[in-house]
Amino acid sequence: LKEVKPEIISTDTNTISSLFKTTADDKIITIENDFVKLELSSLGANIKKYFVKKFNNWYSVDEEPGQNIEKNSAQLINYSRGDGFDLAFVTSDGKAVNTSTLGFEPSTQKNYYKLSGEETLNLSFTFTTTYGSKIIKRFNFFGDKYSFDTDIELVSMNNHISNNAYDLVWESGIRFVEENSVDEATYSNASAFYGDEQVILD
Repeated sequence: LKEVKPEIISTDTNTISSLFKTTADDKIITIENDFVKLELSSLGANIKKYFVKKFNNWYSVDEEPGQNIEKNSAQLINYSRGDGFDLAFVTSDGKAVNTSTLGFEPSTQKNYYKLSGEETLNLSFTFTTTYGSKIIKRFNFFGDKYSFDTDIELVSMNNHISNNAYDLVWESGIRFVEENSVDEATYSNASAFYGDEQVILD
């Protein structure tokens, strides 16, 4: 995460919270590569669905992997329980903000991309306040990887966030995809890495 601190912006506490109100429509952008098919939502600038094409759901084990992806392939995001990859913070006038409710503007008008091999795709989503402050989420996708790169940039937000403190939030967790969820939970975990140090989160 990068914090950019250019000019000082007015901090009238009667209007700070209103900076984060949004009426933007939700736009879905679908990206498919050799291994995954995913949906990005402009509401919160989040991954909404993430299908792994070479692995079927347990109830579709007899189907050919990669065929009828939305029905048969394992989908990892538990979107019905909330978003993943959000920022949460308290404004300088004491109001809680979660970026999952903010309408971001995507850098593209297209709604579908197909990548393969060494092809890459860079997309960004920008939420702009009425004072011109910005929250920018960037994604870099690859044609031949399950993973993607991402970063979040805060532009002129230092006067709007209390104590310049924020949390990176993943409310929904990872969706169980095996028939026996107890066994799956026993032999799986969610981890974060600080350099070479692994921290098991769940």
